[in-house]
Amino acid sequence: MYLLFGPKTLKVDPGAGIDVIVSGHSHVPKINTVGGVLYLTPGSA
Repeated sequence: MYLLFGPKTLKVDPGAGIDVIVSGHSHVPKINTVGGVLYLTPGSA
C-alpha cells in the first residue's frame, strides 16, 4: 500500500510490489484499477 497527497506526486513505480495507492488531493471520490494496481481517492475524511 502506498499513501500520498496527490497522484502527480507519485515517485515510485506503481508496479514495484504496490497493490493499492491511496491519494486524496482532489476531494472527489474515485476508485480505479490500472495494471493490477488499485487507485483509491476517498474524497474526504
